[in-house]
Amino acid sequence: MRIKKTIAAALLVLLSLPALSQVRIDSTEVARILYGVPAVATTGEDSTETDSTILEFATDPGLTWQQNIIQRLDGIMQSSLLETVNVGLMVWDLTDGTCLYKFRERSHLRPASTMKCITAIAALDRLGDNHRFTTRLCYTGEVVDSTQTLNGDLYCVGGMDPMFGNGDMAAFASAVRQLGITTLNGNIYADLSFKDRDRLGYGWCWDDDNPTLSPLLVGRKDNFAEQLRRHLRNAGITVSGETGERQLPSTALHLTSCSHTIGEVMQRMMKKSDNLYAEAMFYQIAAAEGTKWLPTNRHASISTHSSASWGCRLPTVS
Repeated sequence: MRIKKTIAAALLVLLSLPALSQVRIDSTEVARILYGVPAVATTGEDSTETDSTILEFATDPGLTWQQNIIQRLDGIMQSSLLETVNVGLMVWDLTDGTCLYKFRERSHLRPASTMKCITAIAALDRLGDNHRFTTRLCYTGEVVDSTQTLNGDLYCVGGMDPMFGNGDMAAFASAVRQLGITTLNGNIYADLSFKDRDRLGYGWCWDDDNPTLSPLLVGRKDNFAEQLRRHLRNAGITVSGETGERQLPSTALHLTSCSHTIGEVMQRMMKKSDNLYAEAMFYQIAAAEGTKWLPTNRHASISTHSSASWGCRLPTVS
């Protein structure tokens, strides 16, 4: 059955227990409770926990696709799982501009991952669909050909690219090797001025599966300079100095860069509901101004202003 373009404008679930504690539950667990769907083990990058599991459901060929959706949602809303859960739901048909389904749609609940829709639209509005998430590698000093030595430092300039992985790091090491050196007589620095120094969001639950909000991540881990040092060693380059943090000097020379498109990042952000990718998208919006060390509230203010321009008014950020 071909389903027309639909969007769940809000599916907001807040679970609470009598002891005033909260439980965290994703759609895979909901499916297991409702339909006995077994858990599926995953490996690699896609094993990161998300809330985007989509299950197929049986349809009645005698009903229209709209009626099948309504029938399916009615069944979910009447399940025993929702006896102790607050739910607000609206499904909108973007093709026809009509509401397909609503259930307590005006309930005041936490927006959760529906905010990714606002972030995505604000990013496209401010940055355009050609924007790229870029990580740069630069260097200072001079190469001494006779000793195959770079007397200077390497600078890794973060651009909040959540997709930067080991393959990209290997390409960085290869670019250094192509300078014709076997020794780096200097240090490896991480330039983290893309955003402020906060590594966790304000109000995040301490026991949640939170991503580290660093402009320089490799494979989602906050050890970029150390990883580059290891890859340089594997490429046959000895590093005599240390790793640390320092902002890129104006005299530095560009060596190479790695980038991913906004479309690539947004694909996982929206399809997998990946929080790290959403945070990276959020911080791109204000960083495009070129100002260093921008605080989070500045990023939020620009996103709020952008959303207001296309009719979505969010609370003012102080």
